[in-house]
Amino acid sequence: MALRQVVTGLSRPLVITVIMIAAVPINLALNIVLVFGWAGIPALGVAGAGIATALVAWIKLALLIIYLVRHPELKEFSPFRNLHRIDFVMWLQIWRLGLPVAAVRIVEGSMFQVTLLMMGAFGATALAASTVMVGALNLSVTIAVAFGHGASVRVAQELGGGHVLASQRAGWLAEIAILTIVVPIALFLCVAPDFVTSIILDPDNPANAATFELVRELRWIAALFALVQAVEVVITRALRGRKDTMVPMLMAAAGFWAAGIPCALLLSRTAGMGPMGLWIGMDRRFWCHGRTHADPLAKAA
Repeated sequence: MALRQVVTGLSRPLVITVIMIAAVPINLALNIVLVFGWAGIPALGVAGAGIATALVAWIKLALLIIYLVRHPELKEFSPFRNLHRIDFVMWLQIWRLGLPVAAVRIVEGSMFQVTLLMMGAFGATALAASTVMVGALNLSVTIAVAFGHGASVRVAQELGGGHVLASQRAGWLAEIAILTIVVPIALFLCVAPDFVTSIILDPDNPANAATFELVRELRWIAALFALVQAVEVVITRALRGRKDTMVPMLMAAAGFWAAGIPCALLLSRTAGMGPMGLWIGMDRRFWCHGRTHADPLAKAA
């Protein structure tokens, strides 16, 4: 993953896509051979699947290393040169930038886990409907992360070259781009909630009728959640391009603990809104986070 970030930072993300696509048939072939056995190779079952996955991981790493070492335009950026030298100043910078990023991922990941745990208190139907919504929103989140990485790279490169206005344009263009993609996704979620639910659950099973109904009720707040989250994800990563990771971490923690969870508990329990209150609480967290970052984005993203 570290080398993938190096390649992405050098504006060469296509090689990662090629390697990942090539890994799929390799993984399939190794799983068939090692799990079921072939040409004298014993069937290893589940252990074979684990060995195949590990082998593919090493193959992907080897291909990425070869690309970095052999590419004529990337040789000067090779991370394998001067490995015997320790640059303590650079180490401190990496720790200073990396630890807040890790904290943000922990905070945001724990938010979904805690929300799902609280959702479970309302029963299996509420938990199933929430899981459907989270699964549907994974598409918009994945796309937002991709555009956020692009914004981070472009902002950093433009600022490094002294092009402040260009870095600002890069940040705003990333926001415009993600909205043009996520808005249709959110609209589709609003107009076709049953189709989204049927991807996961059988619509002909009477036991799933209550889940389908609850998804219809939650779809509006989930659609708004998708929009706000996408904007927040891109802003946060654009700010990383200007080495600003501490403020996003503090905003993520404040939005989660000071806004998200308290609002979710208040609305779902005290106000009696149930699962809808929990989703509004999550929206509130991202809304506070995104709005707080609007001014830094205008300045330097």
